[in-house]
Amino acid sequence: MNTLILLIIQAMWFILPAYIANPTPVLLKGTHPIDLGKKFRDGNPILGKGKTWEGLLGGTITGGLIGLIQGQLWHTYSLEIYGLTEMTMGLGIVLGFGALFGDLLGSFIKRRYNVKRGEQFPILDQLDFIIGAYFITSFVIDIKFDWILIWVIVTPAIHKTANYIAYKLKLKDVPW
Repeated sequence: MNTLILLIIQAMWFILPAYIANPTPVLLKGTHPIDLGKKFRDGNPILGKGKTWEGLLGGTITGGLIGLIQGQLWHTYSLEIYGLTEMTMGLGIVLGFGALFGDLLGSFIKRRYNVKRGEQFPILDQLDFIIGAYFITSFVIDIKFDWILIWVIVTPAIHKTANYIAYKLKLKDVPW
């Protein structure tokens, strides 16, 4: 197998729990905002009503379940021969939480720049969850630099496509 293709597969295998955890809060439509509806000193919401405890918990658990499924596949099909990282439920939880932490941080930054909920903030919108997943997960496992480059290159296209599909399915109000 081509080395570059294998590297892309390895990178995407590893980040999959974060990729699946990130959109989970949209499906859950939580009602309990993490910031409790409080405002920052600039008068804008700290995070906004779209960032909920249900979404944070549900996305984190989803990341764990994806990690569990990947772990079962890894053992069942001897995926170590392809250099794929052995995934566990715990690592999936860390990746899922990291993705949502990054999304929360992205929301915090957007509110400071007076960007309203649903408005575009290029680059940050596409990469905040990857940055968060990397940051939190780097405390428990070394992550290959090549993987980070792959995520930064492919994530914007995947993110735009997933958001457009969610918009068409009426899960999101905007296609970005």
